Amino acid sequence: MTSPLEIPQVTLCAASCVNVSATIAALKRCMAQVRCARVLLFSDAQGLDLPPGIELVAIPGLKSSADYSRFVLHDLVQWIETTHCLIVQWDGFVTDSGAWNPAFLDYDYIGAP
Repeated sequence: MTSPLEIPQVTLCAASCVNVSATIAALKRCMAQVRCARVLLFSDAQGLDLPPGIELVAIPGLKSSADYSRFVLHDLVQWIETTHCLIVQWDGFVTDSGAWNPAFLDYDYIGAP
């Protein structure tokens, strides 16, 4: 296995209040591929046994897709100290760090509208 891609200007994060164990698994898979400045899990879940390197940030429950969107678009920024963040979900995460292009950092947003 090759060394993880170093992207210190990026914070890896996920926000989940349901399917949290699968979200943690997705973060772990990402961490095997990339090294970011920080790895943050935003959740209302308690008593989690997080692996080293994942920081839990307690948030109110996200009960709908509208709650999730509001959090990501308006609240997430207060925890991001890097120039960029990479948001992953339980079913969408880094699978091939070799596909990384440094030009991605030239954009404000890459993803679905």
